[in-house]
Amino acid sequence: MLTELSFEEALKALKLHPDCIDTEELVNVFLDEMTAGLDGKESSLLMIPSYMSAEGSITYDEPVAVLDAGGTNLRVASILFHEDGSPEILDLKRLKMPGTHGRITAKEMFAEFAEAVEPMISENGQIAFCFSYAVTALPGGEGQIIGSLSKEVEVEGTADLFIGKELIDALRERGYEGPLSVYVLNDTIAVLYSALTAGAEGAIGFILGTGTNTAYMEKAENIHNALPFDASQMCINLESGGFGYDPMGEIDIELNECSRNRDEHLHEKHVSGVYLGEIMARASKRLSAEGYFSKAFRDRVENIDKFDMRDVGEFLEDQSGALDDLCGTQEDKENLRSLILGVEERAGKLVAANLAAVLIKMRRSGTEGSIPVSENGTTFQKALPLRECCLSELEKFIEKTGPYHLVTRDDDTLIGSAASAFLH
Repeated sequence: MLTELSFEEALKALKLHPDCIDTEELVNVFLDEMTAGLDGKESSLLMIPSYMSAEGSITYDEPVAVLDAGGTNLRVASILFHEDGSPEILDLKRLKMPGTHGRITAKEMFAEFAEAVEPMISENGQIAFCFSYAVTALPGGEGQIIGSLSKEVEVEGTADLFIGKELIDALRERGYEGPLSVYVLNDTIAVLYSALTAGAEGAIGFILGTGTNTAYMEKAENIHNALPFDASQMCINLESGGFGYDPMGEIDIELNECSRNRDEHLHEKHVSGVYLGEIMARASKRLSAEGYFSKAFRDRVENIDKFDMRDVGEFLEDQSGALDDLCGTQEDKENLRSLILGVEERAGKLVAANLAAVLIKMRRSGTEGSIPVSENGTTFQKALPLRECCLSELEKFIEKTGPYHLVTRDDDTLIGSAASAFLH
């Protein structure tokens, strides 16, 4: 029972308050998990080798064709870089991902990819393919599909296929006779590359939107879970949403047990946009049952599974909109605001632990100068209490992380994919 506690104490009892997070302790655990993953030991962080570095050089004024297959959308583009390093998108088309309009075969999917990208291919034959599904990265820029694609995309026979080979075969079947080379990467690696310049020591790619993930540049000699790689550094995909040591309270445990991917992506379930609104709604019901909200609020929130994060932002800004309509009293409004701030600021401290650990790991690997952190995702950019708490918490670790700077780019996955074709 929580009824004898103040509202703030009740949030702490449910571990929904930022004071429940020991950021320094989590940073150390995160670092341990990173090292274990790189050593090929059991870890909640997969630390997936990309076999991509940053040791090439960009050929200016030479277009690269880009395929960006993410979720249910497909983008194809032609991109070149000018001598000042600025990218230019020469052509861009937005299409539906093959398999979203009915079940198809893998061969048909790659035929659609080939048809879409062929007009974008330049004389150099370079294609960067940002493929945001489960893939095993291989040396040479190849990627092998792990199992089937997500349920939103219905494609038969994708398991174990080599993406670059299949795309090249499909283009040859269409009669394309020029040179072809395909470089496969995931979206977080692409976000990282969007902040890299030729000869850069390193960068971080960070996504916090519907889901979350992090990638960074690691010294090759520290990577023991990879095949031989002829470069001094390699991009590592942490799959950081899987970090498994965030403190869990009653609401977190309930959400996890009811989710389709139970006991997986535990960090993501604390910080990402698809879950924050659900945590808030579940906590509202729990606290209503304990008498912290009016009967009117309790009745109105009963059938709400999750709060829309846009409504959350509107409520925090001026106490208006759908969430304000839930409230029956001024005390309801004050308590709901405290709940939302608690959940977002808790998430901010958890995100800070993630980023601080990665920055510290890069410093231990010898990275100097200000490290660019390329950020992507509406949750990190628009959930302002989360963002502000994260950045404030990061400042507490500045002596260990060293200087860093945030980088935000429009079309970052497209631009980063194009850069990877040169810098890999």
